[in-house]
Amino acid sequence: MNENIEQGKKEFDEKNYKDAMGHFKQVQKDDSEYEYAWVYIFLCLMKLRGYSDALNIINSLISKNPYNEMFWHEKARCHIFLKENKKAESALAELERVVDGQDKDSLLNVARLYSLLDDYDKVIEYCDKALAIDGGFKAALYEKALAASSLKDDELVDSVSEDLIRVCDGDLFSLMPVFLLKLFSKKYEACLEIVEGSEMDDVKKEFGEDLKIVIYNRMSDDLNAKIALTQDIDLDVDEALKLMFEFKNTGKDFGKIHGVHYFIL
Repeated sequence: MNENIEQGKKEFDEKNYKDAMGHFKQVQKDDSEYEYAWVYIFLCLMKLRGYSDALNIINSLISKNPYNEMFWHEKARCHIFLKENKKAESALAELERVVDGQDKDSLLNVARLYSLLDDYDKVIEYCDKALAIDGGFKAALYEKALAASSLKDDELVDSVSEDLIRVCDGDLFSLMPVFLLKLFSKKYEACLEIVEGSEMDDVKKEFGEDLKIVIYNRMSDDLNAKIALTQDIDLDVDEALKLMFEFKNTGKDFGKIHGVHYFIL
């Protein structure tokens, strides 16, 4: 491999993008790796937020390689970062023409670009194409769930959430996006079901207890309600949640727990 490319890649990996560009620019036109070097120059410029210069390079690369999926992807990204949404949409239309329809990751990348343009219908379309290849593709399910949430399509959010719960197989950390979607949708019982239905080791058990506190605090703020006790006793989060759910679902705002009167104010 060309020595300048080797040094450039080393600097790039160390995030010294200006120094990396200096090496890549020394690769001569007659070198078989000249185009490869300019791909790296483009990547350096993107890291340095030199989007206009990067766009000039990617346009040149596309003129020589009009069917290169990655180049069209990066052209769309450039236009998005330059806030040239109409041009980004045109680049995305070309990307749709050349994308590998059998590659779930490529299809998801198209969905993510459309997400940056807030075109959530397109996000869902391409997530569905990826999921048609692999129904258990978590990343596509996460992206689809976020798009459904942005569209305020509660039915679709619930449907995708159920798919995620199925494929995450009780792993609490993997289910965090679902938990947050349910929390922001004020579906507190569903949040608690996610926590209590997950497999727990010691670390996850502690994390699960923290999530229950999050549920309680969110409910308390949402309902503008607090639990008041006539005596100072220890009330664990499960007991507090039980009282708050009763208040939310039935309106019950007083009673006794452990022989002590409580009120929800």
